Amino acid sequence: MMVREIDGLVLFRNDQDRENFISRMSHLVESTGTKILAWALMNNHVHLLGEADKHLSRQLRLGERDGLVTRVIKRVCDEAGIKEEELRNGGRRRKVSHARARISFQLSRELGIPAAEIARHLGVCTSAIAKAIQKLES
Repeated sequence: MMVREIDGLVLFRNDQDRENFISRMSHLVESTGTKILAWALMNNHVHLLGEADKHLSRQLRLGERDGLVTRVIKRVCDEAGIKEEELRNGGRRRKVSHARARISFQLSRELGIPAAEIARHLGVCTSAIAKAIQKLES
């Protein structure tokens, strides 16, 4: 698997970013039963060679990912006190933009969902997802 930023933007600005990524990957690996066989971190992308637990692999193939995305969107909207429709219709209120950034960050960075897929669920373009994540990280 390869993970990269949109438009070749820098993924890791410093060693702290790399350590943060490794820490989050470790948590994800432990919680999913995935085995990482090899990996390489570059400034703007990551290569991972892994083997998923058979149960997890089957879930993802059966569309579990869509359900996961829907649950994350619902939870963040509920926590933020906003309606999913406003989020999905491109609402620009600060509260909505921040919720969209939180959702994008969690789905992309913590769960490995591609930005294009997140964009489809949130009703925005892929570059908006990258900018939301970048803004949240700064």
